[in-house]
Amino acid sequence: MDRNDFIRKARCIAQEAEDLMNQIQSASCDRKEDSYPIFRLAHYTTLEALVSMLQAQNGGLRLSDSSTMNDPDEGIATKDGRSIKQFLESEFRHDSWLRRRYENAHICCFVGVERGAAGGLEPGDDLLFWRLYGNDCRGLSITLSPESSTRLLQQNVVHEIIYSSDAPLTVDMRPLSRILNDLEQLRLGAIHANQWESIFSSVIPKCDLLMAYRFLHKNAHYSMEREYRTIAFVGEDHCAPEDKHFVDRGQHVQYNRIRTYVQLAELVCRELLVTNSRITIGSNVPESEQVKCDITHLLSKSLKLAPNVVKVRESSERYRV
Repeated sequence: MDRNDFIRKARCIAQEAEDLMNQIQSASCDRKEDSYPIFRLAHYTTLEALVSMLQAQNGGLRLSDSSTMNDPDEGIATKDGRSIKQFLESEFRHDSWLRRRYENAHICCFVGVERGAAGGLEPGDDLLFWRLYGNDCRGLSITLSPESSTRLLQQNVVHEIIYSSDAPLTVDMRPLSRILNDLEQLRLGAIHANQWESIFSSVIPKCDLLMAYRFLHKNAHYSMEREYRTIAFVGEDHCAPEDKHFVDRGQHVQYNRIRTYVQLAELVCRELLVTNSRITIGSNVPESEQVKCDITHLLSKSLKLAPNVVKVRESSERYRV
């Protein structure tokens, strides 16, 4: 395949992926429950995770492997009842580059905070979310500024979860199968022709966004979570050119299990923690006053932030066991 044929094929796959994505998106919006006009995004995490992020060069919010999550919730199914993961397992060999890339995802979760939330709740300081995500008030929350939150949504770095009371959205797998098989063949041609840059810029982002939709559907019973997600795919060769936006990859131990994570350049702390951002320390964190001082010192030392650029405060929510 010469260069012109390669570029033509790449553009064709990208267009087919975009067309199928628009069809799924349209069908999703028809099933969507109420939406919330959010003001900010908040991310609940552990104290250890934040310290690790601030101490690391280019440290940022971590995306965890979906295979270790308790609710990745594939809300899209094939017409014969299979999940997308089951479809990939049946259609592609286990050592296929495409299956290794798309079988699982890496996900970072946010809570959407409304402007003037009911009860006068402070952004990132809600008892419900402390229970769900904040390690029973023994963790902390990172509340992004309105400007950072808007930017991440507009740039499609963060996506709103679609809550629906219907059964999983059913998708015809024939177009998807054709797109993915063509992508697999195109990648093989790209390796031999040294044309990674073309496949990265015109095809991979569209296919990634298409495959991400399976992680953006949940049952309406969970709509109180107001969840938003960043979703990324990375194969075993995470240094491949199509994964230029990744800045780090590693492991951490949680609940006696080793969990893998990746970090995106779009979510590094020095880009997110700007004026009007906030870090809230859970009310069950031991020696919270000392923790507050330590975090403030880390912000100054690692990110070179002046005092009070990022407000560090203790939670006003009293956790009841």
